[in-house]
Amino acid sequence: MKIKILLVFTFLLITYGTIAQTIATNETKIIVAVNKTDNTIDKLVFYNTFKELSTKEVEKKYPKNAFYLGLLKGLYTVENNEIQMGKEATLTLYSNKQYYPKDNKFSSEKIKIGNSIIIGSAKTQVVSNKDGEITIKTINQ
Repeated sequence: MKIKILLVFTFLLITYGTIAQTIATNETKIIVAVNKTDNTIDKLVFYNTFKELSTKEVEKKYPKNAFYLGLLKGLYTVENNEIQMGKEATLTLYSNKQYYPKDNKFSSEKIKIGNSIIIGSAKTQVVSNKDGEITIKTINQ
């Protein structure tokens, strides 16, 4: 009997942990994982989750990334602690506020207004790029 209860509990825990949640927010502080080689955005991670990782964990999980502060507004989903932008979501990437490591420079001058960017499964477009602040919105979601 205990084994059956344990199996049901484990199944529910695994199922609940992998179901994506859709969340609407005015503003969420995030970390934007940017590929060091080509300056593409690889992942969006909650700030509070990221700051709990040790340096070794960060380097193992994200070996090719530099990390910048960002804000996310609007709808998004969460699956396995990774954020997917939803319909009418807006990401503000602070290219002058690198979180880790402190040695990589983000080349934002190549990012032009109107450029399309894929972030996870979301199609986005750059709507502003000025003074270390890049604003990106989802399109056609």
